[in-house]
Amino acid sequence: MRAFSTIIVGALAGALAGYATTHFTRPPAVTNINAPVAGVGRLTEFSPARAKHIAAVTWPGLEQSEINAITATLKREPPGTLTIYCVSEAACGDLVLDLDNAFESAHWNTTLKTTPALLPGFVVSNDGLAQLIKGTVPSKFDVRVSAEAGDGPVISIGEKPKAR
Repeated sequence: MRAFSTIIVGALAGALAGYATTHFTRPPAVTNINAPVAGVGRLTEFSPARAKHIAAVTWPGLEQSEINAITATLKREPPGTLTIYCVSEAACGDLVLDLDNAFESAHWNTTLKTTPALLPGFVVSNDGLAQLIKGTVPSKFDVRVSAEAGDGPVISIGEKPKAR
């Protein structure tokens, strides 16, 4: 019996060793961490002009304290539903996710949508949303109220207005 178990264990060990050498390969040793990697683009720094352009067209995200303030204010009211529209992920993706975080933390049901056909600026569908944003993030956005923002509670974040 001992000889049989030795044969079985030996066969299993051999099979596993063969499997390991054919299915798991050791990565090559890294000799130069600054060498370019095949198939990976180089990281480049933005010129000051490019960085200024990006800042001009990209909506800033919210600070954690601002997210917390919106959530705390919303928790005083019964939860509702909200649709947040964004002109493009590149222009307002961070801001949309921060707003989504604030509303969902207050147990609101949120729907996020991207569409290029939006009013420019930060537009809300009712005075209550305008007061909420102005009261918790007073100087960050010029909030406008417009029925054209959409039906129901809606936040519409269009192209960022040019600085005057």
